[in-house]
Amino acid sequence: MSAKESKILARVGKAVINALPSCEAVAKLASASLDRPLSLRERMAVRVHLPLCEACKRYTGQLRLLHELAPKSVEQPPPQAARLRPEESERLKRALSR
Repeated sequence: MSAKESKILARVGKAVINALPSCEAVAKLASASLDRPLSLRERMAVRVHLPLCEACKRYTGQLRLLHELAPKSVEQPPPQAARLRPEESERLKRALSR
């Protein structure tokens, strides 16, 4: 490859990188996608970014998982072991009222 071709390739690479959305933009779009459908441009921006960024891929997966699990946690009461016994509850109330 000639020096001229290398410079052209470097410029094209920089242009492509500069055209990609930032991690911050992708995080906002991932969050927005839980509330509304993304536009075609927004979906494409996320789809181009995710294969190149492991952190954003992990973040969007965690966000989807939380979105899926959060309603289930509200529906089920905490296990018995997580609840205070009545005497502990009263002791805590007395301590807080002081």
